[in-house]
Parts: sequence; structure tokens; C-alpha cells
Amino acid sequence: MSLYAYTGTRAFVASQPTVVFLHGAGNDHCVWAWQSRYLAHHGFNVLAYDLPGHGLSQDSVCHTVEEFAQCIANDLNARSLQRIALVGHSMGSLIALAITAALPGQISHLALIGTAVPMAVGEVLLQAAANDPHTAYAMIRDWGLSPTAQWAANPAPGQCMSAGAVRLMDLQVPHRLHADLQACKHFTDGLRLAENYHGKTMLILGAEDRMTLPKAAESLYQTLTRVEKHVLPGVGHNLMAEAPVSVRKLLYAFFTQAQ
Repeated sequence: MSLYAYTGTRAFVASQPTVVFLHGAGNDHCVWAWQSRYLAHHGFNVLAYDLPGHGLSQDSVCHTVEEFAQCIANDLNARSLQRIALVGHSMGSLIALAITAALPGQISHLALIGTAVPMAVGEVLLQAAANDPHTAYAMIRDWGLSPTAQWAANPAPGQCMSAGAVRLMDLQVPHRLHADLQACKHFTDGLRLAENYHGKTMLILGAEDRMTLPKAAESLYQTLTRVEKHVLPGVGHNLMAEAPVSVRKLLYAFFTQAQ
């Protein structure tokens, strides 16, 4: 299976650590544009994946978080990487947790953004994703962006967060969103995986996130052993777009701080 990974336009440097970016349901690597390119130009190898069946990656039989994780882990093993940091948003945060078990001892840092364990998915959204995807896209747009982000100017001039979020989901394979949401709903192993992971972890949450409420990450926060938590005020679920500079700064500081 062919997987696409954006590298930030930089060649691989064996002596540098590698940061792996994992996007959320119905998205692709584009959601990491601000953060991935910056890190790629500041001392890191970057692999911002399109998950199987998303973006420029081939479709596959991946229908569960564990299957997605194994596909990414296989690709990382084939690259013979030594120092790996994982960044996951929403569904990608669950996949990142699963990768820590698939690659034991190989993950030095784990950054989980807009996360919740377990990750509840409402039946209304699931039914919309299965039968009327564009209605589901609108739900995620309305719940995923903070009220301010839905009306205020984008930090990136000339971009519209509301329209961009819907368009990105619309570009994916039909009904991919429904399969992704099902994968999130049925992933029940997150807290056990968190308990068994002993590397450094950072949670970045949006105070106005209505997709994964900050309080839904509390059990995860209490389970992890070496963890820091940041709750960004006035920010919803799409943290990388709503607060691109804040997220970038947090990631860079996390990956460069002393062990």
C-alpha cells in the first residue's frame, strides 16, 4: 500500500529527530500546514501522513484505530527511524496512542491535540455521515470551530476556516468520514495504552471545543505519567487552524526541551 507523507519540502537528515503528524477524521495532511512546515525548517524531519484512504494515500482495509496505527507503524519501521515523536489530532490522537504499542520504546514524545479518551461520537452525527455527508460536514464545522472562529478573520490572510473545513472533508473518499467516526467510537483501549506509555506527553485542548470537550481528556491526563496540559482559551476543536502560532510554539518547545 502506498502512503503519502508531506515532508515540509525538506530532505531527510539522519541525525535529526522525526516528527510524525496524524490528522483527524475526514481530513488529510493539509491540516498541519502551519506546524509541519515550521518544524521541517527548524531541525526536524517531518512526516505529515495522509492516513490510508485519505488525501493522496491509497485506500486500504483500515477501518479501526488499531489498523490505521499498524499501517503507519509498518511505514515507519521501513524507514528505519531512530527518534520518533508523534503528533495526533482528534482521531489521529487515538492512532498515536495505538502506535506507542505497535512501536514500543521507539516513541520519545507524544503530543495529543483535541483529544478525548474514550472519544464519544453521537448517533445523530454518525447517521448523518452515513446518509447525508454534507449535513455531517456542516455539523462538524459548527461544533468544531469556536464561535469567534466562525465569524472572525483567519490568522492566515485570505483563508476562510468555515469553508475550508467543509471543503477538506468533501475532498475525501465518499463515506470516509463515517468509517472514521466509527473507528473513533469503537476504540476502547486508549487508557490502557496511556498507562503503558512512559515517554513525555503533552495535551493541547481548546477551551471552546464542542467536539472533544476538555473535560473528556481528564481521565487520559490522570492516567499518563509524564504529562503536561495546555488549554487554549477561545479555541475550538480545529486548534491548528484557530491558533496556529500557539500550537506551533507549544510543539516546538515540547520537542526541544531537555529530557
